[in-house]
Amino acid sequence: SQVYQWAADVAPPMERQERIDLSQDLRSGSAPNLEFFGLISAAAMLAAFGLIQDSAAVIIGAMLIAPLMTPIIGAGLALAQGNRPLFRSAATTIMLGFFCALIASMLFGWLVMIFQEPVMTSEMRARCSPSPIDFCVGLVGGFAATYARTRRHLSAALAGAAIAAALVPPISTAGLQLAFVWTWDTDPVGVPVLGPILLVLVNVLMIMGGSAFVLWARGMRTDRTLTIQDRWTVRIAAFLFTITLLIMT
Repeated sequence: SQVYQWAADVAPPMERQERIDLSQDLRSGSAPNLEFFGLISAAAMLAAFGLIQDSAAVIIGAMLIAPLMTPIIGAGLALAQGNRPLFRSAATTIMLGFFCALIASMLFGWLVMIFQEPVMTSEMRARCSPSPIDFCVGLVGGFAATYARTRRHLSAALAGAAIAAALVPPISTAGLQLAFVWTWDTDPVGVPVLGPILLVLVNVLMIMGGSAFVLWARGMRTDRTLTIQDRWTVRIAAFLFTITLLIMT
């Protein structure tokens, strides 16, 4: 109880109207739409260009326009509240966004092959051998982005860029490697396609879990006794945690 009181003093629970506004914003942003697919495709292509040119500045630019923060935090809100329809909508948006970014980066890779010989850059190699330390980026980014989203005076865009840093470059790396894999003259370092995909998957799960915890602590939860929604939340959280441990292993 003392720890909870200390946490409430550091970050007091949100007001009722703030919770309603944030919930409505996350619900609308977790539904798939053409704007989301257009932005995620543009971010993936821009990140692919930065990976090919080995330019960290271009990759950072891709992170700033990637719209991945809202549906992942929406899934975290669904876990905090036991909201199955919201979780299905957010999970569908995340999966469709992943495949959209993957296809966009593949198309960009095929376009590049027309003009130059593809090479394995250091930015691409860095995402082929993920380690448990890399997964901390997703967890810390999820904490920061969700907390910033619940505080009006903080910039959620910068924290959203931290989430995109853990997701967009690995997706673009996997897409480029699917397009380039048969043209490499030397063996790549790490696992070419599976490594970046595993990195993306675990980061999504860790961001989702971190956002669920922050939203629950900030008051985005239902006050009730143990119900079917609570048991569903426990089962889903245990399932996602098990998958994360298996992938990290």
